[in-house]
Amino acid sequence: MSAAHTGAELLERTIELLDRLFALVRLVALHGDTHEQVLAGAQALQATIADARPPFALQLLPEAVLRDGMPLPLELEMYRRSQQLVGAVARWKMTEIAFDAVPSTDGLTALAGAVLDATHSNRTARVPSIEHVQLRALRRPGLLGASAGEAALEVFATRQIDRVLCDVERLVFARGAAWPWAAGRAILWRLERCMIASTGATARRIELAPAPWTPARRALATAFYVSAVLARLQASLLGQRATSHAALAVGCSGLVERPGMAFAEAAQMLLPSLMPQVGEAIDTDPHRLRATALLASAAQGERALSELPVLSLVHAAYELERRRCPSIAGVQLARTDLHAWLAGALGRELHAGWGRALLDVLGPIPPGSHVLAEGRLGVVLGAAAKADPWRPRVLVGGRPTAPAQAVTLHSPLAMTPWAK
Repeated sequence: MSAAHTGAELLERTIELLDRLFALVRLVALHGDTHEQVLAGAQALQATIADARPPFALQLLPEAVLRDGMPLPLELEMYRRSQQLVGAVARWKMTEIAFDAVPSTDGLTALAGAVLDATHSNRTARVPSIEHVQLRALRRPGLLGASAGEAALEVFATRQIDRVLCDVERLVFARGAAWPWAAGRAILWRLERCMIASTGATARRIELAPAPWTPARRALATAFYVSAVLARLQASLLGQRATSHAALAVGCSGLVERPGMAFAEAAQMLLPSLMPQVGEAIDTDPHRLRATALLASAAQGERALSELPVLSLVHAAYELERRRCPSIAGVQLARTDLHAWLAGALGRELHAGWGRALLDVLGPIPPGSHVLAEGRLGVVLGAAAKADPWRPRVLVGGRPTAPAQAVTLHSPLAMTPWAK
């Protein structure tokens, strides 16, 4: 088994550990700490900890749960369950729980009881003392200084976005089948968690991930643009999620080939996949109905863009990524080139208001742009601390720098034969 596979397996076993601990806490709440079901639950948890290969430590934060600094890719329900443990360690004024070895079943039952007391009691929660289980108070990355906090966010965004891209690949290659609503919601939930942690780090990972720009990456970028604009405008979460889901689905439908289908054509091709299949009960989930209604309107063409204004945002985001990969094989536009096209398309090919909103949320020099910083070629990481738009943080020679002078936009495509 390769090291990569081993690492992924350990993360899965650790997620299973959280699930079994949650189950044991419920059993203790229902039956006390001596019932035979509690013993069976403790034994199952004990076996899972052994499979997770201690020693290891869990960092428990409201935003994420990490194993030895590596974020766990939790599904929504598992994330909600993990918050019980997060709440318990917060009551204990702790941040990390470490397993030095496999605890006894009595010790695990005591841990479950302590978690139950900490989350369901108004009394002062006492820190449990359990053999092979250590509780520690660690400073959060954001309190360790700007560099440490930024590095932690980059790791989180990198791991999450890479996992999301693998999930989106499966949706792209399943084109023509029924749209998997649960999988789409899980993808967008992870994207949302990344953006809550850091929109800048999320944008950098999508833009600066290794080439090429696959259909899945372009579809995810489309959903990201829509989410970022609506979050900046403080639109309702229900509206954000439905609109972002529509953007993801139409991207998976229309961006498979180079350069991509027209927006209305992509929505028309996708529409049958959104409808209930033969023998399937009609789903009245409001989220699904909202997203389907948006895409049904998009399939009607230009008229729908004026009747349902938010569709113009989805259209603008889709068109931005459609320009990413022209018909010329092997060519993909850099962020600087796309930004220039976007600025020139306002009011002509794109809705002027939503186009400006995209420009605003990405910034005048968005992450991923190639620039000349004091004579050296670099890649923009994000806005500088002093918020000077023309002196962003730049990666030059593998090191982040803060240029003393304004940078100059530079397109790496300027030297390619086809651009001359």
